[in-house]
Amino acid sequence: MADTTRIALVTGANKGIGFEIARQLGETGVTVMLGTRDPGRAEAALAELRRTGGAFESVRIDDR
Repeated sequence: MADTTRIALVTGANKGIGFEIARQLGETGVTVMLGTRDPGRAEAALAELRRTGGAFESVRIDDR
């Protein structure tokens, strides 16, 4: 049987348009990886998004 898990990487997902895209993808059952630069903002966004019941994780994409 094929794996049917859908995963999306959304950059800038800790605020603004990226956050909203991540939220909407999560509502459809997609596992969303939040690509962020700021670990603190990522944790805050994850906490808010996880309250919606979706599957969300954070990936640090830039350390500058």
